[in-house]
Amino acid sequence: MFMKEMTKEFWNDMNWARSNHGKLAKKYPDSWVAIVDKKVAAHGKNLGEVKKEAIKKPEKFT
Repeated sequence: MFMKEMTKEFWNDMNWARSNHGKLAKKYPDSWVAIVDKKVAAHGKNLGEVKKEAIKKPEKFT
């Protein structure tokens, strides 16, 4: 199986999410949260819908 290499941006967002987990869990309880450029790009109860919404966002919110 082919695995895509994780980018520096991915790891930056992952580390940001880990550092802010408590705040995110309180603000978005029982929800999936998509992080892009250290910002919440989408959130919700359905992972597929959250992914679709996050993908719609312009790159880096510009």
